[in-house]
Amino acid sequence: MSPVNTLGKDWTGIRVFFWSSDAQIRYGTVVDAMRLEDGTQVLAIKTDHGETVSLPAAGVSLVTSTPPTQP
Repeated sequence: MSPVNTLGKDWTGIRVFFWSSDAQIRYGTVVDAMRLEDGTQVLAIKTDHGETVSLPAAGVSLVTSTPPTQP
């Protein structure tokens, strides 16, 4: 489920996940959000690996439980 349809505008602190370009699931926390002129919501996400990425809100999903620990 895309958070665009469920949360409105307050994104900060929300846990999300997305598929990376190398077909891995990445988890992170939203640190900022903005809306482009065309209405697209873009989220700045600090991943659990320390990277900051910007993605359209429609491309991420809400974390509904704790992710499994990776080795």
